[in-house]
Amino acid sequence: MTFINRLYFQSILQFLYIFLGFWGYVHWGKEKTIQIKSLALKINLGLVTLGLILALGCSYILSFTNQNMALLDSLVCVFSIIATILTALKYIENWVYWWFINLLAIYLYYMQNMEFTTILYAAYLGISIYGFMKWRAKLMEGYDEL
Repeated sequence: MTFINRLYFQSILQFLYIFLGFWGYVHWGKEKTIQIKSLALKINLGLVTLGLILALGCSYILSFTNQNMALLDSLVCVFSIIATILTALKYIENWVYWWFINLLAIYLYYMQNMEFTTILYAAYLGISIYGFMKWRAKLMEGYDEL
C-alpha cells in the first residue's frame, strides 16, 4: 500500500525492518540481561544532525520521482533506521526518537488517506511512550537491566 501511495522510502523501510529486526533479535539474544544505556547530549545532537542531512539527501533523490511528501517520507525512514539501531543497542533515547517518528508517520499516513496505517502508528506512539516509562523506571530504581 505504501508503494501504491508513492511513499517509496516507506516501502523500502518495511523490507529493512526484516533485517534490522533480525539483527536486533540476535544482538539482544547474546546477553543474559539487557543493560539499558543512555547517550550523551552531544551524540544525540550529532545523530539528529546526521539524520537531517541524510533525510534531505534522500528527499532530493526522491525529487526526481513522482513521490508524495518526499521530505516527510525521508525523515520517517532515516530516523526509523536510527531509532531501530538505538533500540537494538539498548539506548533509552530510542523511545524519544520513536515519539517524533510516530507523530510524523501519523501525519504522513493521514495525509495519504491511509486510515488503518494512521491508527497503527497512533498505537505505536502509545507503545513508545509506555516503553520509555518502563525503561526510565528501571533506570530510576537504580537498575539498568530489563
